[in-house]
Amino acid sequence: MTRGDPTRLRQVLFNLVGNAVKFTERGRIGVSLTWEETGEEAVSLTFTVADTGIGMGEDQLARLFSPFTQADASTTRKFGGTGLGLTICKRLVEMMGGTISVYSQQGKGATFRVRLIQPLGDPMETVTLDRSVSPWPLGEVVTHEGEGHRVLLVEDNETNLLLIATVLRRAGHVVDTARNGVEGVAQVEASAMAPYDLVLMDMQMPLMDGAEATRRIRAMGEPFGSLPIVALTADVGLEDRDRYLASGLTDLLTKPVDWGRLHDVITRVTKRAALAPERILAKPKPLRHPDPKWEDAPHFDGTILDSLIEQVGTGKIRPLLRSALDNMDRHLAKVDALSRDGSAVDLRRAAHALKGMAGQFGATRTHLLSIGVEDAADDRSALIPLISALKDTIAVVKACLEQRLDG
Repeated sequence: MTRGDPTRLRQVLFNLVGNAVKFTERGRIGVSLTWEETGEEAVSLTFTVADTGIGMGEDQLARLFSPFTQADASTTRKFGGTGLGLTICKRLVEMMGGTISVYSQQGKGATFRVRLIQPLGDPMETVTLDRSVSPWPLGEVVTHEGEGHRVLLVEDNETNLLLIATVLRRAGHVVDTARNGVEGVAQVEASAMAPYDLVLMDMQMPLMDGAEATRRIRAMGEPFGSLPIVALTADVGLEDRDRYLASGLTDLLTKPVDWGRLHDVITRVTKRAALAPERILAKPKPLRHPDPKWEDAPHFDGTILDSLIEQVGTGKIRPLLRSALDNMDRHLAKVDALSRDGSAVDLRRAAHALKGMAGQFGATRTHLLSIGVEDAADDRSALIPLISALKDTIAVVKACLEQRLDG
């Protein structure tokens, strides 16, 4: 068992197989996997997609991975473009630290190889997906029928990513994930052959935020111009809300996620024919000016965690709690360091990440204190008591979550 990024890998293989099908009118297409140990607690995986189609000459191969490259004019007219998908494949493979290569001769087919070095995983700590929810099992082209939808979740917080994806999969949806706006845009671009039914988009992310990612998706034209994109954000101030909606969002939901509201919005926005001309936007919760104040809020609200367990099931809650514990420590350390020696912008971003995760697991006081840190990021003296209180309350939260893990 190895540790890796199955979402990116599926996207690459789906595109390579799709191109092989497109350019092979007669003959065969093969998909294979070989592996070998590297001797460094890792294995080398080589995925091969080979076809007996039209093939390519040396000049075409030289520019194959450049954006919008076509084999030649007749290929463009008969088959459509291929360059964009292969450019994205190369980008995704390189994001995973791998390489992609191609061997081809005119009229004799093409062979693409993707090589990845993957560390060995601990089976006890690895979360695997059931075959029924795997978007594209090797060798199959899956059609999506029934009530489940094909969803792209774009979220940079590892715990939130795991949590929301788990809830959605348990509800019957097929979920791909991206960890920032750049990855999200790339995966939407690469989905042209089988577009997503919905994108759930975090707003504050590294490299490219959700608003910019939404604008770029809208600029691609159809079918992406009408693709439902719903924001999931811990920013609920009117200024933030208006700015986000102006980027082209279909709807906006707040964190901590109200699971019932999330399911309702998914049902509504994916029924495109039933949408009114004007968007009906979910009303955000007024968390920016919370009541009660953090001093009056409980350190830990067990009823929120109980509600979460109802959403994911008892069998899935343990890896989520472990992820929350690990990431709470990491986010607190970052907030603490930035409060003493960091920019206000970076501190707000770190507090925002902690805020969005804490409320989801019942850490109510941590959520509200994180808002306080965001608001006081420019005032170093005001941060001292907030950081101290944050450390104390997270210690209580961790004890409560550890107790649930042991129970």
